[in-house]
Amino acid sequence: MCDSVSVNDFFFSEEEKEIELSEEDPDCLCGPRFCRSSVDSDENLSLDSVDDDEVVNVSLWESIFRKTEEKNVPYKEWLEEKNAAELTVPRHDGPAEFLDKEIFPLLLPAMKKMLEQARKWDALEIQKCRFNGIDFLAEVLWNSNPRHPGRAERWMDVFSIPPFRLFLRLNPRPIYPKSWLWTRDEGALIIQKWVRGWLVRKREDVQEMRLFWKVQYPFLVYT
Repeated sequence: MCDSVSVNDFFFSEEEKEIELSEEDPDCLCGPRFCRSSVDSDENLSLDSVDDDEVVNVSLWESIFRKTEEKNVPYKEWLEEKNAAELTVPRHDGPAEFLDKEIFPLLLPAMKKMLEQARKWDALEIQKCRFNGIDFLAEVLWNSNPRHPGRAERWMDVFSIPPFRLFLRLNPRPIYPKSWLWTRDEGALIIQKWVRGWLVRKREDVQEMRLFWKVQYPFLVYT
């Protein structure tokens, strides 16, 4: 009898339900108000049970999260010590500021010297020559390193630098021709010397003297 009350709650107002119950079911002892209160009490009990489940779930999640945080404490301490030990660039110095302060004050003067040396060797006009800009730049930067001021006092050639010597030993370069090794003045001097020697050796008195020595000492080698 009382089950009809819960169904009619969705279709009738309170007054219509009271009239309908009094007319159709006079033997109902609980009355419409009592049936309604019983339904409300059931709803409250269901809501209370849901709240209890949520509280249990939240407390379980908090315990899991707390245990995880406790396990991560040693890792966080190690990470903080590692970051403190590393040498890092200050945050206010970006890549451009780092280049302006640390790289360009050393690189630009070395490049200026390299261009002056290239002009001396006519490397900008001749396609192939002895001068190697990368080697000269490495030599200047090695000997001008501010962390090693003693290198400037005992200047080392690029082929005498220990790391460079090791690199050449593992990766040997081909032998340069004489035209790459001599400057224009040195080449002219050497050519003139050989030409003057040839002009002297072809004279008759010199040829006669050379022939005498060849007969007198045949075991000697003459040029």
